Amino acid sequence: SIIYSPKLGTKGFKGWTGLLQHNGNSFAVLLEVILMGGLPVMLSHASFAPLFAGIYQAFLWFMANRWAPDHGPVFPYFFMDTTLGRRTTIFMVVLLAVIGFFFILFALLDMGMTMVEQGGHGAIPNVCCVIFMSYMLMKLKD
Repeated sequence: SIIYSPKLGTKGFKGWTGLLQHNGNSFAVLLEVILMGGLPVMLSHASFAPLFAGIYQAFLWFMANRWAPDHGPVFPYFFMDTTLGRRTTIFMVVLLAVIGFFFILFALLDMGMTMVEQGGHGAIPNVCCVIFMSYMLMKLKD
């Protein structure tokens, strides 16, 4: 389904499919970082966040005319729409700042949870953190 296009607006974001995808992705990331102790998120790796974002952006711009050729270019998010002129550049700069900000927050969360784990409290603080962060990140209605 088309999530966003200039003709259809943001109807794709308001359905259950979009909400479940967002919530499932958020929950999986929280489980991996907080409970499963996967790869650490370190501040020294901050340069990789904009690199991956740039690759993802290039992929989306490459695919924009290929997802639904009958509808014209399709972008998953309005701020990636290249038909908006100079606003797209402003959106990309703001997006880069937001990505950096949230990477730093996520790295600090990972560092904090590592310190809690060293305290010998078991899994209870980790589970509480997953519940709290899930409450903060997940949307159940729109």
